[in-house]
Amino acid sequence: MRRSAYTNWLNPLAWLICLTVLTPRPVSAWAWNGPHCFFDEASAGLTEKCKQVITDTVAIWHAIQDGRWPNSDNLSHGLAPPHTARIELRAYTQDASNADEDKLLGTQRATAIATELERLGIPSGLITVVNFGDAYPMVPNAPKDPSNRRVQIVFQP
Repeated sequence: MRRSAYTNWLNPLAWLICLTVLTPRPVSAWAWNGPHCFFDEASAGLTEKCKQVITDTVAIWHAIQDGRWPNSDNLSHGLAPPHTARIELRAYTQDASNADEDKLLGTQRATAIATELERLGIPSGLITVVNFGDAYPMVPNAPKDPSNRRVQIVFQP
């Protein structure tokens, strides 16, 4: 008896192979999407709230380094002590008429945070700046919303 192509798709091994091939793989063992710093319009100056977020970020970074982070088993999985966490600063901007100017402002905002993190003791080699511009608005239906002017702090191995 001849089997049809449809019958082959019902084979559990075929499903397992398809799922294995088609399932996206994580970029790293773990990543923690941390807090956001929000900015005033057309400004790269750090607000007081943003400075507090940066101070908290440094405390969390040191806790991860020392293995004291509350979820250190999850975050440091696969990392030999001492745990080394990298920080990625993801800059986002609101929709603006001049995309080049807007992208530059996003980079300036992330760089201001990176400078403050370095001043507070995080090695510059562990900090990366990525600029997404207006590609991923936090409030999609309101491109001029202040929530779209932000830098997100992400911890990675």
